[in-house]
Amino acid sequence: IVGSLHAGETRELNYKCLATQPGEQKHVATALAARGLKKETSVATQVEGISALLLEVVDIDDPVEVGAETSYEIRVTNQGSREATNVEIHALVPPEITIRGGQGPTKYRVEGQEVLFAPLPKLAPRADAIYRVIVQGSAGGDLRFRARLISDSLTEPVIEEESTKVYGD
Repeated sequence: IVGSLHAGETRELNYKCLATQPGEQKHVATALAARGLKKETSVATQVEGISALLLEVVDIDDPVEVGAETSYEIRVTNQGSREATNVEIHALVPPEITIRGGQGPTKYRVEGQEVLFAPLPKLAPRADAIYRVIVQGSAGGDLRFRARLISDSLTEPVIEEESTKVYGD
């Protein structure tokens, strides 16, 4: 409630709001006066979302015996309010581990000790994508598996490492 205003007098009001979803948001202000006089005006604000990607890597079995198979689960979660585009995973497997395959929402190819998944065109807000790299321990040691996440929404790749103990008899 503004109260009374004399002819030609103005009063400035402040309005604060919090956007809860992306898109065009319309704001309407209405002034009512005596004798049923009414004036309404509106303004639109374009709210844009943002993607926020989280990368998690877990080895399914640890420790692993030489010659035994295991896998690494790579989970990408879009914690943001806008879809992420061209989400891509590259996994680097240490030389003491043999690559046996991969699974995920896109096709993959193996180049040397890397498993390269094709880009996922879109990852919706609050959605996740799960990738798996199936491996076999071929030599013992404290080994490091590395996953790298690339996306149009990132200025630099996100890198996550997982250690796995491979042991022999």
